Amino acid sequence: MNPKSFSTDAQVTYLLQNDLVIGGALSYDANNSTLSQYDFGLVWTPVANALVGLKHESLKPSLPLEFGRLKLYMHNYATKNQTIGSEFALDWQRRQLEARLGLLHKFDASTTGKIKVDHHGNVDAVIKHKISPSLAVGISSGLNVKSEVLESPRLRSFPFGISLDINF
Repeated sequence: MNPKSFSTDAQVTYLLQNDLVIGGALSYDANNSTLSQYDFGLVWTPVANALVGLKHESLKPSLPLEFGRLKLYMHNYATKNQTIGSEFALDWQRRQLEARLGLLHKFDASTTGKIKVDHHGNVDAVIKHKISPSLAVGISSGLNVKSEVLESPRLRSFPFGISLDINF
């Protein structure tokens, strides 16, 4: 329950079998008498080192309910220190397909690196280091490979970010 907006959130996860989980999330805003979110999905673990997920994300949570974004994602725990993932999404309303591929690498017990590539040619990278059990710092950046090839050098931008993750 959120006292500022009088919204009610509910999340449910259910283990159907040892390798199949279903779940959903629902948010209702009492001020406007509207749904603010309705998501649901399932995760299947066909083998010990891989999982496949199918998820629906609401885009315009209002009545009547409409399809939003459908996501299919696959993760393969290739080694003890590396995970390879892919995500394919269909925005049902705009009829647009999206794709992302990524790699997560654990350098040591407290440092991880992640790189993602999407269908627009964006390449994003993050390095995160856990300083203590309750504090982690991250450095991130990205590059649009398509614009790097097509635009002049003076129009390029190079985003850079620093994050602090604090767990209470």
